[in-house]
Amino acid sequence: MHAPECRELLQCLTLQDPACRAAMEWLGSLAQVAVDDSIAGLALELAEQLHGAVGVELRQAAALRPDLIVVLLREPQEELQSLMDLLEPVASSTAG
Repeated sequence: MHAPECRELLQCLTLQDPACRAAMEWLGSLAQVAVDDSIAGLALELAEQLHGAVGVELRQAAALRPDLIVVLLREPQEELQSLMDLLEPVASSTAG
């Protein structure tokens, strides 16, 4: 969410948790209307209006620590690759 060049790829993830899936859909919609880096603020505003698990997920996504956001913005592809490696370990590393 915080690295615009990774948003499209993150939308391709198949999330099992319904609240996470709904929050990701909301974030995708917000990303289309966000100006500059306003997506976190928009997500927090929306989270206040949504009750339950989806609001919690949006709040957590938007309230990332500033030092983590700096890392995500500095090296977005590397951070995305780390996430993908964590979610789907390479078969060769598990074989054998």
